[in-house]
Amino acid sequence: MTPSAFDKLLEKVGPFLDKSSWRKAIEPGERLAITLRYLASGDSQTSLSSLFRVSSQAISKIVLETTAAIWHVLKDEVLPEMSENTWIKTAAEFEIWWNIPH
Repeated sequence: MTPSAFDKLLEKVGPFLDKSSWRKAIEPGERLAITLRYLASGDSQTSLSSLFRVSSQAISKIVLETTAAIWHVLKDEVLPEMSENTWIKTAAEFEIWWNIPH
């Protein structure tokens, strides 16, 4: 992922990841980096714990919270609501593209 793509995603997701409490919180950028690394590489949470110097329990919670935030922010953009007309159009394009009727 390019740095500019990361920054755009962080701009959208960051407000949902900002944790404010009396102790030092893990910043939204680091939360996003941990989650993207987990999703892209399939590394274990233990190895991410060593890499980012965050507990395995925190890694688990961060991944769950961040993936939920990513879904909340991007679901309408990535997976728009489908109507019957949209499905018919998609099926027609599929048939044209692959020459297989659907």
